[in-house]
Amino acid sequence: MRQFTLTVSDAEMQTVIDALQELPFKRVNSLINSLHAQAMSQLQPAPPPDASAATDPLPALPEVAQ
Repeated sequence: MRQFTLTVSDAEMQTVIDALQELPFKRVNSLINSLHAQAMSQLQPAPPPDASAATDPLPALPEVAQ
């Protein structure tokens, strides 16, 4: 099956979803779910550039002689 990548604005995506909701549920349900999943995956925050650095605790400070 061929796959397509489309770029649409928030408003255009809402228009597509609104139009699909006018069609019979059993005909468009899987398509709406697919569009929703793809949109949500693009809205997830990006991981930090170095994910391991973000989860490592801060290094211990050197002890100061008194």
